[in-house]
Amino acid sequence: MRVNKYCDYDFNLLNDELEINPNSLFARKVRSTIYSTKTIENGNLFEVEIYPALPKMGKRKIRKENPDVYRKWNDSFRKKNIIRKINHNFESGDLYGTLTYPKESYPTHMDEAKKNMVNFIKRIKTRLKKKNIDLSKFKYVYATEKSEKGRIHHHFIMNSLLTMDEVMECWNKGGYNKISTIDYDAKFGITGLATYLCKEHKKRAKSEKRYSCSKNLENPIEHRDYKKFSERKVKKMASDEALIATFLEKEYPHATFLDVKVSRNKFGHVFIHARMTKRRI
Repeated sequence: MRVNKYCDYDFNLLNDELEINPNSLFARKVRSTIYSTKTIENGNLFEVEIYPALPKMGKRKIRKENPDVYRKWNDSFRKKNIIRKINHNFESGDLYGTLTYPKESYPTHMDEAKKNMVNFIKRIKTRLKKKNIDLSKFKYVYATEKSEKGRIHHHFIMNSLLTMDEVMECWNKGGYNKISTIDYDAKFGITGLATYLCKEHKKRAKSEKRYSCSKNLENPIEHRDYKKFSERKVKKMASDEALIATFLEKEYPHATFLDVKVSRNKFGHVFIHARMTKRRI
């Protein structure tokens, strides 16, 4: 069995690093004619990322020599993954809500707020048990954050095993709370909502976890190929974005082209991120 010598990475961060520091390890290791083509199926979206392949030894050196860059790399990678996972697991009719606190029960620190959310999920599970609903079917994601004014609040997405009223009854901290059903976009699913839930928090500590999710969420379907598009073809595609739609719809006939972002760095490397929607049969 042939061992894959290339690693997966967030090509957006690599591109930024090349622009900022042309003598970085990124620049030395990406100088290659091999292009990686990564496809990600999440919900109704079919994404295609085409970018220079990076050897695994490059990733190890980045972790050792540039720990701050490596941390940003992992943060960005985790954020993209959870956004795609949300889009892959939730659909129209599922629930999105915001939970807040009145002054008299405002949490004194983030750990207390996170404990409140853990208890909120426990109460929902208790209610599901009473209704004889299989807990393995319960899916959720939630984020705890601080506003610009420092007010702690929570956002959550969960599947609609309970009514909106039943869910809100499980939050016992009061506050001005909102809940609604998700409106699933035919093209982009709930990518926009997922991106909002996972947005960066300026006041987040380095070690602070931004969001939590149930363990039963299914992972998006990913596939990587290092022979799909040659360097010559990739650069030809990048010279005319209309060609990207033509090439991708020919290569992936089950999907319809939506949009694309193309960028280059000073070394001539091309970075393509296209979004397509799966065709209904």
